[in-house]
Amino acid sequence: MPETRSCWLILGPWHTRYDHTTDNPRRGLHRLAAVPAPGGRTTRVVTWNHLRYSRSVLHTDPHHRALTATAEPLAYRQLTLTADGHTAPEDMPLVLLAPESAGWAVYLPVRLGDIDALFHRVDIVPEPTSHITHPSLDTVHRTLQALPGYSKTVGSHECWYFKHDPDTEYEHKFTLDPGTDIYRLARDVKAHIGHGDLARYRAEYRNDFELWSFANHMFEVTGPTTADRGYASFIPRAAGGYTIKRKHFTHDQFRRTEHKTYWPAPHATLAHMHTHLNDTLAIHAHYLGSFDRIRFDDMLESSDTGHIYSLMTDRCNFHGYPAPLQQLEIEYIRSRGDARDCEHEIIAELDHLRDWTQHFLIAHDVTATADYTSKYTHLRQLAAPADPYPPRP
Repeated sequence: MPETRSCWLILGPWHTRYDHTTDNPRRGLHRLAAVPAPGGRTTRVVTWNHLRYSRSVLHTDPHHRALTATAEPLAYRQLTLTADGHTAPEDMPLVLLAPESAGWAVYLPVRLGDIDALFHRVDIVPEPTSHITHPSLDTVHRTLQALPGYSKTVGSHECWYFKHDPDTEYEHKFTLDPGTDIYRLARDVKAHIGHGDLARYRAEYRNDFELWSFANHMFEVTGPTTADRGYASFIPRAAGGYTIKRKHFTHDQFRRTEHKTYWPAPHATLAHMHTHLNDTLAIHAHYLGSFDRIRFDDMLESSDTGHIYSLMTDRCNFHGYPAPLQQLEIEYIRSRGDARDCEHEIIAELDHLRDWTQHFLIAHDVTATADYTSKYTHLRQLAAPADPYPPRP
């Protein structure tokens, strides 16, 4: 994510972002300062430590008139701005402007932290940028005027997340040797995110490495219709009850239909689960087996598209069978930004991550097979080794 020209950060009272009326005479004082902001078209990150190398170059008054800038040193610590040694407790980072050929791309902060902040693109302000050092006063004025509208766009209760095709799982898989150290593999993959061929990605902001451990009780679903076929898995929840994960498919593949529902039954037995599926949900199901799954998830997001993926290594220990199943899965999780038709972006990035992973595994002498073997198929093979694909009724 290389940068050749400076981005510009506007700092000022938080009221400006939300158009909140106040009698504070400092409301209109805003500062403009150059900052590095690595990233891509959709998201960028500003690290506050870099502000110590910046000086404010433009001040505006409450009437958006330019004031003489004093090149004051800036600092932003514990979400508090300090300018020339004096704190400005109501001030915050308001907006980031990045130069493009058509004008200044506008990014709003969607996550503020003590160390850095994540900014998301919302618009572009037309202005020739090739022969100017920093945004003009008019660009600053127009951007500040538009902030309340921008804020409502990115400030929803879901923080501007969406999931494309939410009932479909998009996932590539590699089956690993049972002796592979999956933690070491996940750790080594993490070290490459944001570098080399993965430069367009960063670790998902403030959610870069997840650790999972949970049980599964799996039932094969054979009817009543072909569309119902697949499996139903009961996953115990820490607060009680179960998540029922249904996957509908007739063969292992990249794209599968998936639904999750909550079942509040406490301490259900396998017989209770069987009854719930066959009698309450009226589907044809029988118990296949249970397993414990541990998982290490490298979470990464594309700064170009805003899509978030997981490169996860996992190990499943099947009850009653000695050999575990270990895999590396590459899955689309969710997206930042406005909902749109983006399937082609997701598939292209998943394919890129698959190709990178395959080269990585080869380069690190990790034995792996590129396939789409599901836990369901593996469990069926364990249960019926002489006939791994028995006909279904």
